[in-house]
Amino acid sequence: MSNLNIRKYISLLLALILLTLGIGTCGVYISYNDPVVREYSYESSKIAESVKVVVLTDLHGNQFGEGNAELLQIIEAQQADAVFMVGDFLNKYDKEHGEVIELVDALTEIAPVYYALGNHEQQYMKHQGEQLLQDITEAGAELLELSYQDIELNGQKLRLGGMVDYAFALDGHDSTNPETMKPEVYQYLCDYQDTDLLKIMLAHRPESFVLGEASETWDVDLVISGHVHGGQVVLPYVGGLYGSDQGFLPD
Repeated sequence: MSNLNIRKYISLLLALILLTLGIGTCGVYISYNDPVVREYSYESSKIAESVKVVVLTDLHGNQFGEGNAELLQIIEAQQADAVFMVGDFLNKYDKEHGEVIELVDALTEIAPVYYALGNHEQQYMKHQGEQLLQDITEAGAELLELSYQDIELNGQKLRLGGMVDYAFALDGHDSTNPETMKPEVYQYLCDYQDTDLLKIMLAHRPESFVLGEASETWDVDLVISGHVHGGQVVLPYVGGLYGSDQGFLPD
């Protein structure tokens, strides 16, 4: 290959890299500044009445409009029966959580709010204490952390749970062996699944009910998660590039 062809090849490669970076940068900017509504449907023989919920997750302190005014306007327009908050509304290194509580307080004026913790709330409390939990409930949300409630939305009864822990043991095999799982997690899941109601779990990490033996063990109808910020990067002809907790080239 001649030097001229090599230079053309390198130039083309650099142009493709710059284009990719540019598209990625634009995508990140848009995601942080232009909220959109994505609709998903779930059907079950256990559902007799239609229920509409808004799912929020992973804001990480980002605000859409002053005081999240733009975001709140979008949510109010959905006329939902409830709002499910699925964790990581602040960052682990934050010094205070006032903006989170302001958001919770505003959301409760729109619909009932159910809040499940994410890993960033979990780590935040390690250095800031657990006042966050009390403030969430005082703002009007129902806090779901290794707990569940039997609720009724638009005439539909269901069991709603929440947890930030993994639904398996961190024993190298991702097993659901009661001797290796956290006792409180194992007992909670046994109690939670003991119902004929539709069972929805707010589990911040999607891997919690996917990896190992979890999906085969626990009787959960629908898991709603966040954590992966919209999903893993997927490359043509390659597939997934990176998955949280799964590493590079995940299955």
